[in-house]
Amino acid sequence: MSTTIATTPSSRAFISDNMAGASPRIARAVADAAEGQVPPYGNDPFTDSARRRLGEIFERAVDVFPSPPGPPRTG
Repeated sequence: MSTTIATTPSSRAFISDNMAGASPRIARAVADAAEGQVPPYGNDPFTDSARRRLGEIFERAVDVFPSPPGPPRTG
């Protein structure tokens, strides 16, 4: 399915920020993170790292629940 977005000054298009794609650096980091096998969300090293870092920032124990963005809205 192809979508054309109007870009004339009189139009307004509120679109998702994930339509532009990822930068090569981000795409490489995602590909690197996807190698191998890790336990599901909540028990993986990425969530542990985020939990520790956010705990430092907020100066208290926190929990982290990663979630992907939803599908784009159409129509």
